Parts: sequence; C-alpha cells; structure tokens
Amino acid sequence: MPRGINSKCSQKFLAILICFGYFCSSFSQVSSVDMSQPSLPSLAQTPQLTTPVNATSLPSGAPSTIPSICTATSNGACPIGSMIDLPPIPTSEPTTTAFKSFLDNKERIDKFQNKEKELAQLTPWQGKFGDPRDPNFQSMLKQQFPMSPEQIKLFRETLNIYEQALQDQVRNPTPSMSTRSVDLDPGSAPPPVRISTGYVSSLIFMDESGAPWPIKAYDIGNPSAFNVQWDKESNLMMLQGLVPYANTNIVVLLHNLETPVILNLINDQHKVDYRLDLRIPGLGPKATTPMIKSNIPSTDNILMSLLDGIPPERAKPIEVNGGAASAWLLDDNELLIRTRLTILSPSYTSSMRSADGMKVYRMPKTPVIMASKDGNTYQLAIQGY
Repeated sequence: MPRGINSKCSQKFLAILICFGYFCSSFSQVSSVDMSQPSLPSLAQTPQLTTPVNATSLPSGAPSTIPSICTATSNGACPIGSMIDLPPIPTSEPTTTAFKSFLDNKERIDKFQNKEKELAQLTPWQGKFGDPRDPNFQSMLKQQFPMSPEQIKLFRETLNIYEQALQDQVRNPTPSMSTRSVDLDPGSAPPPVRISTGYVSSLIFMDESGAPWPIKAYDIGNPSAFNVQWDKESNLMMLQGLVPYANTNIVVLLHNLETPVILNLINDQHKVDYRLDLRIPGLGPKATTPMIKSNIPSTDNILMSLLDGIPPERAKPIEVNGGAASAWLLDDNELLIRTRLTILSPSYTSSMRSADGMKVYRMPKTPVIMASKDGNTYQLAIQGY
C-alpha cells in the first residue's frame, strides 16, 4: 500500500479517537451528577440562576453556561454547594446521551411543579382562607373561646345549681282561701290578714247576702313596706309585702257605709291568705232581697266554715241526688246544704253566700228540696238518714 494512503488513514483514525474521547468525557460528567438528592425544592418560578463554566472544557459551539437549580433557603439565596447542575445542552445530534439526560431532568422538574399545584388545590386555606395553624389565628381563637367544651358544660351545670339555690324560698308559706266575718262593733279586734313577701293576697268585700260591696277609698299605714292595687271601682283589693316581717294596718271605706273597715296586715307568716272573703254585716248597695228572711244572725260560724268547705266535726254526711249539692245531718235534727243552687222550699233558717256564688243553708230535716238555677228547677232527694 502506498505510504500516502497509510498517512491519511492514520489521521482519520486519530480524529475518530478524539471524538470518541469527547463523548466519553461528556458521559462521565452526566454520570457524576448526584441523582440521589432529596426531593426538589419548590419551583414556583422558573430557575434563572446559572453557573459559569470554563469555556475551554467544552467543544466549539457548546454554551458557556449550564442551567442550575437552587436547593437552598426561602429568601432566594443559594449558598455555595447548594446548586444542582443540569448537564449542558448539547449542540450535536438530539439522539446523544447528554441530551436525553437533560430531557429526563426537565421532566422531573415539570412533575414537581405539577405536584405543588395539586397540593395547593388540596389546601385552599393557604390561599383564599388562610392557614388555620397560623399563630395569630390561634391566639384570636383563644381570646374568643378561652374555655373548652367540657369546661363550658361544667360551668353551665354549676350556674344552674347556683341559680336554683338563689331562687329557693327560705319561707314556703301554706296557702289559704277562707271567708271571715268582720265585726264593726266598738271594742272588737281588727281581723288579721296574713300576707308574705313575693306573694299576692286578694281581699274581697261583700255584704251578708254575698253581694259585692264596692270600695270607696283606702289608706295604709306603711306604704313603703306594702304594695296595694285597686281599680277604684270594684270590691277587690290586692296586697303584697315588700319588706320582710313588716307589719301595718289598712283602713278601707265602703260605699254607703259610715264605719271604716280596719284590717291588720301581718307579713311573712307560715300560712298566707291567698284569698280572703270579708263579710261585712248589713246589706250593701248591690244586695238582693232574699226570698226567705233568715232568723239567725249572719255571723253563724258553722255556715261560715261550711262556705270554706269545712263542715262541723259532729255533722254526718248524707247522700243527695238530683242536683249538684252536698248535705250533712247536724245533731240528728238539722240539715246543712252546700250548693250553687237557690233553694225554693222548704224554708231554711239561715243561709250565706260567698263571692264566687257558693251558697250554704241551714234547715230542718227534710226528704225533698226544691231548688232552681238559671231558670231551671231541680228536685233534690235526701237519703241516708
């Protein structure tokens, strides 16, 4: 073979060896990148930092800078040794190993950016609503709600016990509703009215026939210790104690009655007159003439107690048919009747009427009684003698 031909072949073979050595060095540089780095940092923005490279280490036509990614701090500073250098962008054919390595790293960056977007969508408080773990928000919650739910429940239970104890009445009076006759004769004692602090007592004034006796005026001895209510027309007066254990008296003037009615008010008693019907001797301006005049004084204590529903101890209850009435046999010769009916026959010896329309009669023993109410006639049969 001619010598010139051998010289040309040697030059071509040397050129091939140089190219092969360049690609081997590029492959070694790509392989030297530490791929075991931890997960890439947040890439909210495309990296702009570059690391300068010695131009003599690259073949002609290669770029003088290599794209880099900062793995460092939140203020954007990249300390020395915190840069991950991507392989250089090759200028040769796109099928080279270096170019494939570059594309692989770019794909990792894109995946990381997409993952951050997904996380941001899963935690909306980081954007629109704010992070509930924020110290300022936690401090505000502590100020507005200093107690836990368990503490709130315990507080309300304790408060309920204290409120119940505060409202508990030390003095629990026994209520009473009764009828009482008022004696207007000189030297007689004024009847007492038992009231209590925090309770209202009602006084009803009526004549001996049970008709209402209207009030004309009144005056009370200690107005600061008692509350008095009256509509200035009716026969009803309401009293209430304001100061514990206070006592005083009240003077009541009735229409067409010259003598005043004097009452003693006694506060905070064990027994309280919720309703007290005061029977005034005589007939008031609204009295009706009784069909049968009574021969027994209107201060009959037996009938007075019977109006309150308390018959005498020696009275024997007997059966009544034909109407709403109750009857008792007194001393085997007298009949006591308690009813809202008006007795027509036989004649009775005494009767009383309360403010609510209840009537009591005292009459001789009889088997049949005729009575009426609202235009209707009733025949009462008395049995059990």
